[in-house]
Amino acid sequence: MREITFDLPGHLVATQPTARRDACKLLVYHRQQDRIEHKRFYDIKSYLQTSDHLVFNHAKVSPKRVYWVGPSQRKHEIVFLRLLESDTTQSTWEVILSGKKLKEQQPYILSESDEISFRITKRLGKIAHVELNCTVDKLEIFLATHGLLPLPPYILKSRRESGQEQHSLQDQKDYQTVYAAKSGAAAAPTAGLHFTKELIQDIQALGVHRHDLFLEVGWGTFAPLTEKNFTEKKLHQEYIEIDKVVTSSLLQAKVNKQKVIGVGTTVARSLETWASYDCPPVDFHTTSDLFIYPPYRFQVLDAMITNFHLSGSSLLLLVAAFLGEGGVRKIIDIYREAVQQEYRFYSYGDAMLIL
Repeated sequence: MREITFDLPGHLVATQPTARRDACKLLVYHRQQDRIEHKRFYDIKSYLQTSDHLVFNHAKVSPKRVYWVGPSQRKHEIVFLRLLESDTTQSTWEVILSGKKLKEQQPYILSESDEISFRITKRLGKIAHVELNCTVDKLEIFLATHGLLPLPPYILKSRRESGQEQHSLQDQKDYQTVYAAKSGAAAAPTAGLHFTKELIQDIQALGVHRHDLFLEVGWGTFAPLTEKNFTEKKLHQEYIEIDKVVTSSLLQAKVNKQKVIGVGTTVARSLETWASYDCPPVDFHTTSDLFIYPPYRFQVLDAMITNFHLSGSSLLLLVAAFLGEGGVRKIIDIYREAVQQEYRFYSYGDAMLIL
């Protein structure tokens, strides 16, 4: 199995969300009948029923992107991905760093007023390891004030090419789910962006059980697939937490043959990682490098809500796997239909419900 590719007209890359979150288009795919319906996201209530279990990823995107001015007065960008090590005076981070001419071991000033500087200790293309002269706490205070949410590169590229401003204050609200609770993610669990608080209340009023887990979405979600991913059958690692109340409820749901619906590929990856254990832990904390691609038999999910994904991405392979036998052909046909119907793609785009 290799990556799935398709052609997408540039105007279908969504650079802004719909004015109302739950008014985006919803493509409903019925697997057993091989049938497509075209709806709006607020219609999703009609596909849910009492005793269903709806699982969200309540990860909150942290403001990890900062622009700074280098010695030559050129504007540079740094995105803090993950902490590597720290002590009482400094911290070392894995980052995305623009500026090919920036030199290793040379000190650079990130913020003169906050007295924060760094030096590059290792360079791996756009990825770098940097050592800061401040603690984790001080950096987090700085980011809370000066940081921007790290929007996906394809949104920034599309905005730039169409002459739009790359960042707006509205993104701080738009690129965050209404139920986001636990900070740390470098990207939003975008299938959840379509829910409003009112829609969630209406769904719960139907008797649907609502659950939250945490997968710390990493920048690797945007990384292109490599031959190594397929030979090792692994992806980038992401941290997962599922508490015992949720795992106990889901175990009982499977015993009772109640439907479990995942909001997004991050929920799918989390639950399948949990279910991969011979005896799934009740209180679950781990990192996962699980790579789901056809053929794969899902053990927990009965239905899934997801966005329209990048050509060649691991997320597209996961969705194809969820479609079952012939999933690659089916996802290509579904995406062709979505393009014909002018669905908007990617993080700020429209949604898909797979039943």
